[in-house]
Amino acid sequence: MLYKAEGKSVKIISVPKSFAKISLYAVDPVPSIPFGINQAHALDMTNVADSNDIDAFGMNEADLLSLSTYLNG
Repeated sequence: MLYKAEGKSVKIISVPKSFAKISLYAVDPVPSIPFGINQAHALDMTNVADSNDIDAFGMNEADLLSLSTYLNG
């Protein structure tokens, strides 16, 4: 969405999880690469909330902007 907002195109290449994990383990010893084993472990974790807990902030969904609305301003 950010590239689209700036008038740029983007190409997304799907990488199988097993290949990504092997690659992350391989580059872990290289100090200049900020990715490694920890990111490989994170691929197995769910990083999405089960429910939308916006009520905890005293707001409702109508109060929020989508990312595309925000970027297109």
